[in-house]
Amino acid sequence: MPSSESDWTRSASTPRSEKFTTVVPYRNSEVRPVLEGRKGCIQRAPHPNMVVAVGPALVHVGGEALAEPPGPQRGNPMIGGGVVVRRMTAVTEELQLADLIPDVPGTGARIAYLQLLQFQELSSLVTDAPELTAKQELGRVAALSLQRHQAAIAALDEAGVAGTTHMRRTADELNEFAERVAGRDWDERILTCHLAASILRDFYAEVLEAHGEAAAPLRPTIVHEDVQAELHGIIAGRLRGNFVLADRLAMWGRRITGDSLLAGRRALGIPVGTPAESVREGADAVLDEINARLMAEHSRRMNALGLAA
Repeated sequence: MPSSESDWTRSASTPRSEKFTTVVPYRNSEVRPVLEGRKGCIQRAPHPNMVVAVGPALVHVGGEALAEPPGPQRGNPMIGGGVVVRRMTAVTEELQLADLIPDVPGTGARIAYLQLLQFQELSSLVTDAPELTAKQELGRVAALSLQRHQAAIAALDEAGVAGTTHMRRTADELNEFAERVAGRDWDERILTCHLAASILRDFYAEVLEAHGEAAAPLRPTIVHEDVQAELHGIIAGRLRGNFVLADRLAMWGRRITGDSLLAGRRALGIPVGTPAESVREGADAVLDEINARLMAEHSRRMNALGLAA
């Protein structure tokens, strides 16, 4: 291909498996619509008649398809559109959540074990519930958590993955999390079941979305709206007219938020106390984006209870 049409370059430190940059004439009638149809593909070019596209991508230029770039080239700067455009350094895509998440079996095992922990705690709360109505409602919620635990294990087993074996690998980590957010009395414990579990449910919804269709069988295992509604009703009833309890639970709700977000970080392979950027460049931006959404939903749930987030 003539150098005036396209030029693939890369820095010496860039592996061939990473993204490359191609510079092509923006006025090219074949290239322009292809590139404009690729979300995030076009970047600022050094001249109005040029466009920088991130590859490798199947782009047709002058009837020839570029499925991947050739090796690094040396020589004079590329001439195109009547101006000199110097060689571009390779451009890599921004890190995405899909680059950090555990594999599908690991994700499913975590979801299954968290549902089992939720069932265990809710069952204990049934025993200590101060009212018969609360016992009945908590019993229904506990049964839902157990059903979703069993569904997650079944989905893994059906895929040929030993769900119980995978759960054992993450049990210690999740048990430690459960101990950190365990409330000191019945009211704090049920608030944890509502708020901490909801934060992690929202987190794993994002993880499953990033997995795509491969994780479709696991999506029903994190349905949470029915559980949220039941727990919200019980807690709201306890708070009605009890301002001392409301102040205490507002503080507890803020206290468990950080631990719940840290549990999400650990699921992405980022140990507590370790800067995300030291694990993977760009991880901070990914976490900031996810945590902003998680916190927005958490604040909504707190506000619905009349608690200051």
